[in-house]
Amino acid sequence: MAKNSSVKRGERIQVRIDRLAVGGRGVARHQGMVLFVSDAAPGDLAEVEVTFVKKNFAEAELTRVIEAAPSRMTPPCPVAGICGGCNWQHIVYEEQLRSKRQLVLESLRKFSGFHLDDDFVHPVVPSPKEFRYRNRIQLHYSGSRIGFYRRGSHEIVDIDDCPITDERLSAMIPELRRELAHRKASRLEIYLTQDGKTARRVSVRDAVNDTEETEGPGAAGPAFSQVNTEQNENLVEYVRDLVGKLPEPKNIYDLYAGSGNFTFPIQRTWPTTSITGVELSRASVQSANERIEHEHLPQHFRFVCESVDTFIKGRRFGEESLVLLDPPRTGCGPGVMTELASQKPRTIVYVSCHPATLSRDLKPLSETGYRLVSVRPFDMFPQTDHVETVVHLERST
Repeated sequence: MAKNSSVKRGERIQVRIDRLAVGGRGVARHQGMVLFVSDAAPGDLAEVEVTFVKKNFAEAELTRVIEAAPSRMTPPCPVAGICGGCNWQHIVYEEQLRSKRQLVLESLRKFSGFHLDDDFVHPVVPSPKEFRYRNRIQLHYSGSRIGFYRRGSHEIVDIDDCPITDERLSAMIPELRRELAHRKASRLEIYLTQDGKTARRVSVRDAVNDTEETEGPGAAGPAFSQVNTEQNENLVEYVRDLVGKLPEPKNIYDLYAGSGNFTFPIQRTWPTTSITGVELSRASVQSANERIEHEHLPQHFRFVCESVDTFIKGRRFGEESLVLLDPPRTGCGPGVMTELASQKPRTIVYVSCHPATLSRDLKPLSETGYRLVSVRPFDMFPQTDHVETVVHLERST
C-alpha cells in the first residue's frame, strides 16, 4: 500500500462515477485519489471495494449500485460481468458511443502531441448491429463446460448462447456440447467462423496434448479478418473514399496489410498507381497474391511477406507517397514511426484498434511537420470498450 494514500485495500466507500477509461472501467475520485472501478456506468452512485492501491490511483470492484445512472441497463446476457468477452453490456448503446469518442479524444490530447479542440474528433460511426455481429469465435471446452473464459482467469463460463455472436454460430454451441461429451480430451479449443451464409467449425485443438483437427480451407491458420462484417464494409468504404479524394499519389504502401482488406478497394480507386501491401503472415500474403493472379491485376500491384520494421528500413517512400497503417493492438512502435516520419511521405492514414497505442505512435509525427486532418472512430466491437479509429495526417511543411 502506498504511503499517505487516502484509501486502503479492502475499504468500502461510496463514489460517483464520472466517466469511462481506456480498458473499460469507470473513473471516480475519493479524497483526491483516482479510482478505476469495474462494471461501472457513467453517473452511477456506487459502493465499491478497494482492491489495489498505488501512489496516484487505486482499483476497486463495484459491490452495490446505490443510485443507477440513466446510462445503466440490464445486460441481455446472463453471464455478462462474469464472462471476459463483454465489459460494457450494462451500458446503453448511445453512452457507449459517446464514451468511445471521448476515450479517443482524451488519449490523443494526452499522448499524441497534437492539440485538439473538443469537437475535432468526429462522432463514432455506430455498428449496424449492436448484437449478433461477431462472425467468428473461439470456444473452450472442459468436462461438460463449453464457453469463454471467466474474466481474469482460465475458468470456463458455461454458455448455450452468446448475444454478440451471429445466430448461426451460437446455434452450434448446444450441438458441440453433445458431440464433445463423448470425447476423453480434458481441454479443447474450438474455432468457429461464419463465411457468408455458412457457419462452420474450422478446428478443434487439444490444448493438453497439443494436437489439432482441422476442417476445411484455411483451417490450419486462417488469415486475420474483422469480426464485424457489416461495420468492416463501412470502415473500408470510408478509407477508400478518403484516399480517393486526395491527389493521386505516386506510390501507395499498405503496411500491416493482412490479405488486402483495404488494399484491393484502394487499387480499384487508383488502378494505375504502384501499390505494395506488406504483411508478415504468409497465409495472408498467399491469399492476396492468389487473388491478384485470379483477377489478372497489374504487376505494379503486389504483396510482400516481410515485417514492417524490415521493409520500411530498406525503402525510401518519397514525398509523393501515401502510407496506410493498420497495425495490431500493440501499434507500430517507436522504431517504425520514427523511421516513417524521417521519410516524409505526403499522406499517412492510420487505422487503429487501440487509442493509447495510436496516440503513442502519432507522437513522432506531431514533432516532424505533420498535421492532423481528421479523426473518425468506428464502433467495430459493441458491448466492449474497444474502438477502431481512422486518422488522416498530411505533411504541413
